[in-house]
Amino acid sequence: MSGGITRLKRLLGDRATASAVATLGADLRELQERVDALQRHVHELATTIDEGRVRQVEDFDAIRESISGVADDLSSRLAALDRSTRSTASTADGSQP
Repeated sequence: MSGGITRLKRLLGDRATASAVATLGADLRELQERVDALQRHVHELATTIDEGRVRQVEDFDAIRESISGVADDLSSRLAALDRSTRSTASTADGSQP
């Protein structure tokens, strides 16, 4: 009878092991699916970030160009104002410009 009990224990042990392996396999597949989903999300975020950086650089270049144009215009106006002021001052005191 002892042999029958040993075989029964072995059979139950084998079934428990198989069940545990099946459960672990299912858990592993579920985790892999989650990892795959996270990797897709990370890829989408990286793409969005890269596109945002490109837009920032383009916006910065446009702003820099605009500021440069405004600074050039202001410099021209200041130079014209300076010439006008010197001309008016020299005319007022009788000297030549």
